[in-house]
Amino acid sequence: ESTRPPVRIAHLPEGVAIVRTVHGDGYWCVTLEPTTPGAAPATHAVTVATGDATVQFPGAVEVKEIAKGVRDVMVKVPGSFVAAWGKPYAEPDLAKGPARLCILDRATGMESSIGRLKREGSQLSPECGKTELREEGSLSWLVQLPIDEAWLVFDFGSGVPGGDGARYSVRVNGTIAWSRFRKEGEITDKEGKAPGTGAVNLTKYDGGVVLIELVADGGATSPGDSIVWGQPRIADAKPTGRIEYDNETGND
Repeated sequence: ESTRPPVRIAHLPEGVAIVRTVHGDGYWCVTLEPTTPGAAPATHAVTVATGDATVQFPGAVEVKEIAKGVRDVMVKVPGSFVAAWGKPYAEPDLAKGPARLCILDRATGMESSIGRLKREGSQLSPECGKTELREEGSLSWLVQLPIDEAWLVFDFGSGVPGGDGARYSVRVNGTIAWSRFRKEGEITDKEGKAPGTGAVNLTKYDGGVVLIELVADGGATSPGDSIVWGQPRIADAKPTGRIEYDNETGND
């Protein structure tokens, strides 16, 4: 039975709409966009009721307490932010952590169901929704980063040769930090390892708490795609070898 989270949005400013949500045990994340197409980016105050909870707001520009248990969270719009009141996962091996799988509507970004997640050692194989509903699957972790250098490293690919391929993306605090399309036929090898390895530099978050999402969009044949995220982990140095880095880092 679902219960109302202790932290909730009390007021949205005029001209701002929620277009995507993700939530788990002790956190939620919202993506905001202006209601007027083509509106210039701007910083807005979103009023959040926190009650007695101790809350962090990754992704926010600034947080102002305006009354007891009430805060104005300054957010760049379009943009995203997280409200985190639960205990973050602090171990480097994310595959062993409390990942939550949400099935999201690609058009509205709203959660439609809780998906099934298959675990085989360090390999995670999530559902990515239904074709007719145009859904995607989002695996999320609330993570406490190390103080010094931090990198998200992961393998990605498909477990079967069929389907029309899939898009694999990484969101950090609700914002896309990395994205690749893997076509059909590029499947896991004989040892079960996904064919690609990606990395996202998280050092700029200064050892803070972040929400990490591994998102898979299976295209027109979502139920037929076998999504594999392999060995997702937090590393303390830039990985080397055949790595597909995030756009900010680049592949040098």
